[in-house]
Amino acid sequence: MSETTSSTTAVGTADATTQTGISTSSASAAAFTSTAAPTSATTQASGAAEPWHKDWLQADGSVNNKALERLPDDIKHIAPSLANARNIEDVMRKISTLNLMAGKKGLAPLPADAPADAVKARNELMRQINGVPEKASDYGITRPENVPPEMWNDGYVNGALDIMHKFNAPPEMVKALVAHNMQTTQGQQAQQAEAEKAFFADQNKAAAAMFVKDGLSAEKGFDLAARTARQLGIDPEADPEFKSAKTIYAFAKVAQMIGEPKLVTGEGKNLAGSADPAALAHDVRTNKANPLYAEYYAGNKGVLAKVQGWESEARALKAKAGGAR
Repeated sequence: MSETTSSTTAVGTADATTQTGISTSSASAAAFTSTAAPTSATTQASGAAEPWHKDWLQADGSVNNKALERLPDDIKHIAPSLANARNIEDVMRKISTLNLMAGKKGLAPLPADAPADAVKARNELMRQINGVPEKASDYGITRPENVPPEMWNDGYVNGALDIMHKFNAPPEMVKALVAHNMQTTQGQQAQQAEAEKAFFADQNKAAAAMFVKDGLSAEKGFDLAARTARQLGIDPEADPEFKSAKTIYAFAKVAQMIGEPKLVTGEGKNLAGSADPAALAHDVRTNKANPLYAEYYAGNKGVLAKVQGWESEARALKAKAGGAR
């Protein structure tokens, strides 16, 4: 009787764990197939009614659900669950279904006010199910070889790993998210590089159009602009200020003002027609006809640096002249 009671309790209770349900199912099967009955002498001596399961499970495996009316009080609540079972196989299927439902209930979200021990138990269960490592660093996420250091932020990555570890993210999910993030970032950088390339190409086209309008070939205009920039200490290949169409055109115009022969020999450093560096700086700051005037007030770093250089040179010459007196 005790074996039967424990096994049937597992049938009617959906909150039982899967493991318990499986073990009790086996016990139930053993109890149901037992056809042993107490002897007449024993029954008469005890005065007890015959067990309900004696005429519930038939020799051919079918079940007599009328016998469920005699279930003990502590398990009467399972009678509706077994009422439509036709044989012992139906009963086992019901036990399997109820155990599956109990397992699903065990994975249901916890209420917001769940006690700490329940939350802890749930986290331990989820970590076991998802294969979550003991520490976030054990996810094994490091900078891929094809990702340059400047694109990898250890602080951001470690913070993200801590969050995913807190919420029991499985390792496969973490690795997939990191790979997706890197792919997205690389794609965005590639798009940015293409956009910059297109912008500079448009600027070159605009500068070429201005050269042609002045009766100068584009090739010649770019050459003059680049050589003038170098005379002023500006690298035309690396300095972003030189990428503007207006800047390129202005440098070419400077070259035309001082004359190409002087530009080649370096004799044309006097862009305002004077060897006085103070005059050079003053002309750029005050003469609107000076090709560098607009660039100076536009904040062109190269032109600003050149004017400052002339001013420094003028101060040095003045100090030298004062010391010689």
